[in-house]
Amino acid sequence: MIDAYLAKPKDRAKALPMISAMIANLKPLASNNYSIWDAALIPIREGMEALLVIGALLTFSKKANSKKAKRWVWSGTISAIAVCIAVGIIVSFLLSAAAFGNNNSLINGWSGVIASVMLLYVGYWLHRNADIQRWNHFIRSKTEQAMTQSRMISFAALAFIAVLREGMETVIFLIGMAGRMPAMRLILGIALGLGILVIIGFLMLKIGVMLPLRPFFLISSLIVFYLCFKFIGSGIHSLQMAGVIPSTAADYLPSMNSLSIFPSWYSTGPQALFLLITLVIVAKGQWDTFKKSKHFKEAPTQQ
Repeated sequence: MIDAYLAKPKDRAKALPMISAMIANLKPLASNNYSIWDAALIPIREGMEALLVIGALLTFSKKANSKKAKRWVWSGTISAIAVCIAVGIIVSFLLSAAAFGNNNSLINGWSGVIASVMLLYVGYWLHRNADIQRWNHFIRSKTEQAMTQSRMISFAALAFIAVLREGMETVIFLIGMAGRMPAMRLILGIALGLGILVIIGFLMLKIGVMLPLRPFFLISSLIVFYLCFKFIGSGIHSLQMAGVIPSTAADYLPSMNSLSIFPSWYSTGPQALFLLITLVIVAKGQWDTFKKSKHFKEAPTQQ
């Protein structure tokens, strides 16, 4: 918003109180030291969204009885983790966190936009398969090869992008903490955070597999649509911070960081369009279900 205000001479006066508020908010953090829990909460917070994506993909692969699909999802996940670790080492030894910040915004921006498009497709696909008859036909027609090669590759790519996006954020935060706490405490914190993530992921998979098909698909599609909405907003916002898209501010628009809603039409517009598309998808699904139920009710009368 400061960038947007400074770009317009008539709005520059609005930037000063915002800068003062930022300084006041950041000042107490300048002299703070960090605990093990501070380090643990970084991978937990950043990893949860990636975990939701991976959990939905793995549970779906298991319900489809497709071992190949699971391998593709895991390969995308592990590849992204390896890339994030490599980037962390490179930034630690060759670059500074500040120098990497702008590139990180670019990575977050483009990965967020790409992930949102892929999630929209996956969410639509999950929503369609909430129909039990359609799912049973899908399984019967494909058996062990429950998914085409292209779909499995797209699942791997989505897992890779989701983990890469959150992993890069984690790298930046942890590198920022590295100079403010003992190395052993930082390592213990990271290990604790990752351990908690593994437990949460295990429970998510167990619960997901135990859920009946229809509730599983409905819950998964809701989670995926939520993440898609959030990734659109945060992706475009990151591209604005990187200078790829102009920074604009509309004071009358809402601002909710938790949902990645920012007061700019560049991000709010696509999110509104996404909501419209989601409503159309849901309405179409309801209409198809209504037509089917009506057909089944009328069938005995016709006979």
